[in-house]
Amino acid sequence: MEVHRPKFIKGFVEEIFVIVISISLAVLAERMVENWIHKKESKESLIRLRTELIRDSIDLSFNYTVHQNALTATKNLTEWSRGKIELSDDSLSKLTSNTTEYSWFEANSSEFESLKSSGKLSYIEDKELVVKIITNYNRYAEYKLFTDRELTLVYQLNEFYRKNTSFTTHGVNVYRSYTGESIRKGLRGNFEFEGFLQQKKLEDEWMVWLIDRDFIRVRELINIIKTD
Repeated sequence: MEVHRPKFIKGFVEEIFVIVISISLAVLAERMVENWIHKKESKESLIRLRTELIRDSIDLSFNYTVHQNALTATKNLTEWSRGKIELSDDSLSKLTSNTTEYSWFEANSSEFESLKSSGKLSYIEDKELVVKIITNYNRYAEYKLFTDRELTLVYQLNEFYRKNTSFTTHGVNVYRSYTGESIRKGLRGNFEFEGFLQQKKLEDEWMVWLIDRDFIRVRELINIIKTD
């Protein structure tokens, strides 16, 4: 015996089917739009992040020069203090001032912090790149540790120079220029002076190592983002 289903049931099923398909297509379309927006925002964020990293590389290059100059100063003054080389009064003045140089790492991290706080780091599909980005920006805590330590040493060194030499000041920022004659009289052969120089040398060597390492990281990130 053949059973005939009412036509309204068939129509009802078709209508349900159309509704389900429509909803599915709408959800799919919404997700496609969201995915497109995320990719667009990710690309724009990476472009801004790359600009930030370029500024970082410029700062690192500048700071590297500061610490290299300080290392040259501590080396020459140590040899001079021990009688191994002779230096003119002008050279003594310049080198002594260079031993008190240090660098301050301004965090170029506004774009990274924005990405992190908004959760948009997850928009970047290359998860290995995300790890490298996070590792790069974690270095600022390390810089602060070494910079704070070096600042303490520079303060002590300046106080030592103030007590044992004479200096003149220049400009609004009161730049100190230690006089060569007073350096020659007060510092040559001074073991405390040589001890300060060795401490400063170690701090600058640490900073040069950190900058070298992080300059490589920053340049790698710049190149990766450039090709994406």
